Amino acid sequence: MAGPYVHAALFCEKVLVEPDSTLSAIRIVDKVNVPYEPTIAMPAPISLFLLVSLRFGDTRPKRIEIELENPVGERSLVLGAAAPQDQGGANIYGQINLSFARAGDYWFRVLADGVEHNRTMLTVEVQRPAATPPSGGTQP
Repeated sequence: MAGPYVHAALFCEKVLVEPDSTLSAIRIVDKVNVPYEPTIAMPAPISLFLLVSLRFGDTRPKRIEIELENPVGERSLVLGAAAPQDQGGANIYGQINLSFARAGDYWFRVLADGVEHNRTMLTVEVQRPAATPPSGGTQP
């Protein structure tokens, strides 16, 4: 058995941590709607929880990273942490606040010691408010 293995990699509105350390992901999210076309000058701020759960198997990585790839292929590090060496895995979770400069699909890659083991996608979509029909006229 090699590893590490990704048990979960997702975005949600909230992560609950029970007294026995059990995690619950509330309202799993794979798409967010923004009211305008985001740009570099006016990015769309988005705040979500990220939950990544790993089981190490026979491999004990030294470092775990989450890397973001934007719709045009540019990559940046979102999170980096030392992997616990005294456990059979790791649960990484917390609220992340990001600003997106364009609509589209954003890939979040789960890396262990620089090797990709999984990825999850978050889509940023523009959804303008629906136009309201003019009032005051009569219908035939």
